[in-house]
Amino acid sequence: VYPQPTVAFTGNNVCFGNAIEFSNLTTNNNGTLNYTWNFGDGSVSYNPNPIKNYATAGTYTVELLAVSDNGCKDSLSQSFSVLPQPVADFSVPNIC
Repeated sequence: VYPQPTVAFTGNNVCFGNAIEFSNLTTNNNGTLNYTWNFGDGSVSYNPNPIKNYATAGTYTVELLAVSDNGCKDSLSQSFSVLPQPVADFSVPNIC
């Protein structure tokens, strides 16, 4: 029996136009791990610590799957928000 990896990762909510930098904190006591990130918008990455730019603002459920070379696996899903850019809305009165 081989130990199962324990998946953990972090990321931050961002304003649209900025990338989310994901930090993979997965632990494994035996073997090599392969990673699959599902970003909730139909795209994936196999990079251990990916950086993701989203095409639109919204809330995305990101899943990280880790599979060891022994076939043991674990996954974790977390939600992240890509917030719309603020829009300035003001006017200056003409006082002259």
